Amino acid sequence: MEELQQTNQELHKVISQLAQSNRDIEKRVYNLEKAIGVREERIRFLEEELNNAIELSRQDKEELLEEISKLKKIIC
Repeated sequence: MEELQQTNQELHKVISQLAQSNRDIEKRVYNLEKAIGVREERIRFLEEELNNAIELSRQDKEELLEEISKLKKIIC
């Protein structure tokens, strides 16, 4: 009977350790998912900024080409 009680206590201890380990892992997973969400949002923001910069660059290029064309007409 005593052996059964000791085995039961050992199993209870192991189960408690596994439960704590599981809670720790769940917390780490939650934190990682949160960090991933923040990074994904940052990536979306940077992609939008890049697209805006590319569009502005295209507009600047077109304006400069227009100015060059006007200057060529004046010179010729």
